Amino acid sequence: MKKNLFFIIALSLYLICVNISKAQISRQSAIDTVINHILASDTGRADIYAAYDLLNQGDTVFQRDGLFITNPYPYSWVFFIDDHPMANWFHDCRYLFMNEADGYYQSFNKRIFPEPWEEDFELVSGINLPEPPEVINPPGNPKDPLAPNPYLHAVIICGDEMFSRYWRNTSYIFTTLKEKGFIDENIVVHYNNGSSNFPPPTYGADFDKDQLDDIDYPAFKDPIKSTFKAYAGMPGGNPAIPQLQPYDHLFIFTTNHGDLNNGNASIRILHKLSPPGLDYLYDYELADLLEGINCAHMAIVMS
Repeated sequence: MKKNLFFIIALSLYLICVNISKAQISRQSAIDTVINHILASDTGRADIYAAYDLLNQGDTVFQRDGLFITNPYPYSWVFFIDDHPMANWFHDCRYLFMNEADGYYQSFNKRIFPEPWEEDFELVSGINLPEPPEVINPPGNPKDPLAPNPYLHAVIICGDEMFSRYWRNTSYIFTTLKEKGFIDENIVVHYNNGSSNFPPPTYGADFDKDQLDDIDYPAFKDPIKSTFKAYAGMPGGNPAIPQLQPYDHLFIFTTNHGDLNNGNASIRILHKLSPPGLDYLYDYELADLLEGINCAHMAIVMS
């Protein structure tokens, strides 16, 4: 009788252990573990998203750049961590796969978000966003402009029109330059494919609302290079743009996505195709173009 009782107790303990080992981790338990333990030091500094559905073995998470990550476990809870929520893409981010069976996880460092993002993922922990400033659209004519200064020159490069904020950035910078004494002839605008697809009167090619087209050239690599070569007095420069002198000042503004390819930083522009495709202006290319320019002062702002 004692032997039978011992056997029953031992069998019961074994079955309990087996059940515990096969216990599945719920989505909420996985979220709690990620936020409170695995990524506790990132809470409040990164946006953490949890996939709504369990990922099966062999399933993939697609990224916006067309690449994908294959689920490393039979079943996984997937998390996407945006390490720089206030920055434009591309930038550092992570994908975390948690094994549903035992809680083990693997993390993959990437530079672009999943696709589709908002449909498949829920924000479960985010940073405290500041109150957005009031957006005045359009900025209107320059207010109380300074006296025109012929020694001030500027280049504005807007790589494409994927978002209306790129138009806003260009418009505000253009209008501000006019207020600070820059004249139209000395502001070179490389914008999209040489035109704006956003319709007037709210948008369009008139950035300061003076009824004039302010776009000079497309944001293709060759025209951009030609502009800087002209400033430097190099062969291949745009003959419509003057060579800068030691008493001139040059301001450069870019707006669009950036990226890091093979250790080289870049800004996104358009490739001269029909229709135009994506291209990149790399840091070393821009550095080479600016090296030969002889002017009193040069300021560069990259948005």
